[in-house]
Amino acid sequence: MCIGSSAEWKTGVASTTITQEILEKLGFKVDVIVTKKREKHENGNVEILVDEVDGLGNFVEVEAKNKESFSRIISQLNLKEENIISSAGYPDLLKRKDAAATK
Repeated sequence: MCIGSSAEWKTGVASTTITQEILEKLGFKVDVIVTKKREKHENGNVEILVDEVDGLGNFVEVEAKNKESFSRIISQLNLKEENIISSAGYPDLLKRKDAAATK
């Protein structure tokens, strides 16, 4: 389960190839590639994302409009606080895993 917040902006692009070329010209390099399958489930003000991430495994992300709804669904799903991953996203987790494998 991943929770937390960060500054993020999403938009569509006409061509991923052209976008990649622009990013390269601006000095950006591919750091990590995340491949995942995602299912989105909604019920009222609660959204649950079930992700299958290549190289990492399966994850659940819970988003709710208020703390009461969040706490209720966490309890209903029997999710444990010690399993919360709030300090890293999939790219960071993949890099950590790769670093540990090369030691």
